[in-house]
This record gives sequence, C-alpha cells and structure tokens, in this order.
Amino acid sequence: MSPEATAPPNVRTESTPRAGTAAAGDNGIAQSSRARWDRTLSALETLYKDVERRSLALPSFSLWPFATAFWNTIKFELCFFLDMFLWLPMNALIFLRNRLPGGWRYRSFSGRYWRYALTWFWRGETPTPPLGVIRALVTFMVMVHAHNRFRAIGRRIYLDDTL
Repeated sequence: MSPEATAPPNVRTESTPRAGTAAAGDNGIAQSSRARWDRTLSALETLYKDVERRSLALPSFSLWPFATAFWNTIKFELCFFLDMFLWLPMNALIFLRNRLPGGWRYRSFSGRYWRYALTWFWRGETPTPPLGVIRALVTFMVMVHAHNRFRAIGRRIYLDDTL
C-alpha cells in the first residue's frame, strides 16, 4: 500500500504537496532558484566586503581624482586639436584608400573622450570633476549603498514565490 492510502486524511505525507505550494515536479525549479539566489547573495556580500576593505585603505583626503581629471582634460584638448588639424587630410587619405578593396575606418583621436563625456551626462552626473575624496564620507556612502541594496534584495526574495 502507498503512504497516502495508509495515512489519515488530515496528515500530509512527503509525496503530497502542501496547499498553495508548487507541485512536486516544480521542486527542482525552486531548488535551482534558491541556489541561484544563494550564489548571487554570497557574491554580492563578497563584493561589498571587498569594497569596504578597500575604502579603509583610502587616505583621509586625496586630490588624486582632481589630478586624474586634469590630466584627462589635457589629453582631450590635445586629441581634439589633432582631430581638427588632421580631419581633412585623414578623411581624404581614407577616401582614396577605400576606393581599393578592403576598407579603413576613420577613428577620431578624441572620440573616446567625447564618449566618456556623453556617458557622464547621460547618467546624470555633474559636469564638474571631483576636487577631492574624503574617506569618512566615502565609507559612509558605501555602507548606506550596501545596506540599501541588501534591503532591496531582501524585499525581492520575500516576494519571490519560487523560494
């Protein structure tokens, strides 16, 4: 006799699914979903721990972001000058070369910096470079960001019916 036949009607056996839950065949899907969530959460936790550890290695105050932005500005201006100066000769050379089989593509010297600037504006960031980094502020912002992300993930897990 099967366990369902010998069990009293109000006792649930292992093979009968609980009311409101997935069928027995969906158990593998739920377990794979749960395993995926576990892997994602552990990877995210490792990432944020690493970021927090690295933020402790920052100096109290640093002007390095300003120096980096200044250097990138100089490179952009030089590349933009080269683009303006060589635009006509390079395009003429590429036009003549493309008359033969095969093709050359014109690549701008300053195109990379234009792309960075447009991406910067597209993301809604301010068009001014940072003047410095203050470690206490960075550490606080990283902690708040990590806690908000984990809170959002907790809400998503709570609402996920497959777990």
